[in-house]
Amino acid sequence: MKTVKKYMIILLVTFFTGFSLVGCGVDMNKIKGDWIITSINGKEVIDFATASGLVEAQAMKMIIISDDLVTVKSINSNKGIVQSDNGSITVKNGMISTEINGANWLFVPTDDGKLIGIMDADGTTYEYALVKGSYDFEKKYIDQMYAGTYVVTEVNGQNVEEALKAYEATGNKLTAEELCTITISGKTFNMNAMGVKAEGTVEIDGENLKMTSDGATANATLKDGVLTLSMNGTNMVLKKK
Repeated sequence: MKTVKKYMIILLVTFFTGFSLVGCGVDMNKIKGDWIITSINGKEVIDFATASGLVEAQAMKMIIISDDLVTVKSINSNKGIVQSDNGSITVKNGMISTEINGANWLFVPTDDGKLIGIMDADGTTYEYALVKGSYDFEKKYIDQMYAGTYVVTEVNGQNVEEALKAYEATGNKLTAEELCTITISGKTFNMNAMGVKAEGTVEIDGENLKMTSDGATANATLKDGVLTLSMNGTNMVLKKK
């Protein structure tokens, strides 16, 4: 924590006053690469996200530093998509600075091979601790927002109990789980519908999910644990178990 406080002072003084430090270089070979956030304003990412009403993937940022660019990858919480934004690098006084979409960033390496970052956006300042690593935003977002098992509650506007009675009248007695169950995990899903099993891939599609299996695509939305999807002319509502 002392290291964070020390660099916070250096960064804030430099950032807000333009105070000139004794010149020192930055070894870009040590700085270049992929970095992920481990804490925001002194809180673990998951704790910061929870306090902000988000899942971890929505609060996470991945910083990619090259010789001349800083790229920030994140989830656009309003659109539910992964976005990448970048800015040109300026190296001065042992620090890296850049401006991305109106936000000012500063990065300074620490003695233990990590990075401290400061972002100022619209008068709000965030402090980030970063380590080398990568983050699969789409997989994590789907896992944290959608992962789980869902059982059908409605088919083509018909209550599942009524649908089950209709099937039973034809000599096919089923439970709701047997009628249709979908399990989502990361970028894959498994479906069991009336004994027919299928599996496929899951992608973020704006605010929705796109589920694809054997060339067929279902568009799905999730709200309050209820999954609504449309596939091959069938509309279903499923509730998370």
